[in-house]
Amino acid sequence: MEPQPEPEPESRPLTYQENMSIKLAVHEHCKDWDPKDDELCKKHKIIHQIFLKLTDKTMKDYDYDKNSEVWRKWCKSNGYRYMLHNEASLNKVMTSKDRQMRNRVKNEERHPFIDLDYGKLIALRSYGGAYIDLDVLPKSNTKSYLERPAPILSCWRDKKDQLKCNTQVMILDKDMAKQILDYAYEKYETKSKIRVYDERKIRFCFQVAGPDMVCKWAKDNGIKYQKDFHKYFIDKETRAWMPDKSSRRTKKKINLQGKQNPI
Repeated sequence: MEPQPEPEPESRPLTYQENMSIKLAVHEHCKDWDPKDDELCKKHKIIHQIFLKLTDKTMKDYDYDKNSEVWRKWCKSNGYRYMLHNEASLNKVMTSKDRQMRNRVKNEERHPFIDLDYGKLIALRSYGGAYIDLDVLPKSNTKSYLERPAPILSCWRDKKDQLKCNTQVMILDKDMAKQILDYAYEKYETKSKIRVYDERKIRFCFQVAGPDMVCKWAKDNGIKYQKDFHKYFIDKETRAWMPDKSSRRTKKKINLQGKQNPI
């Protein structure tokens, strides 16, 4: 009898027993999984952040270590679970399809930040809850935003100063995250056949994994983004996926965030 392939892992929160058996290691800030975390997942009261070693930069280069600590403390004060994912933690919940697509990104020399965008959705598909970029910080009223019913997509201003859907904050249940990830993989298959994207790597990243892809999915499914995002968060917009010389937005851009400091 031929060996059977291993079944795909279920997209659901890990139980306490499962977590202890595989010793899920996400970050030093993440303590051992507690049984109450399963209930927090059901209520979307879990915040995910991700840092993958995609360039020679570290978390300290962008102050992500400090921002992570802000969110860890915020979660502790507001009854949320905090998870800072890395390669090891995502690998625990990836399916064979996830690994296949990430290998394609590497082998086809696509923009490495596609891995990060896939990681956001992999984490949300596995646990549900809220994903928040590491260059986004809370304000005093952030909790009221995070308590809105899913799905929640945020916004940003593009280079033409137009307000558009973005993914620096996403609140999704597991099923919806799976739908978006499946859609992303379909877009990769289609767009990868277009030769112009062999050179336009950032554009390809946006089209198959980043904001453009998510916005297209949201529009097709009648889901609107939250236009008041900047009233509840401080978005530093480090743009780590851009070349160093253009990594930060110019000061000429309209500031929607105000002067309020993170809590």
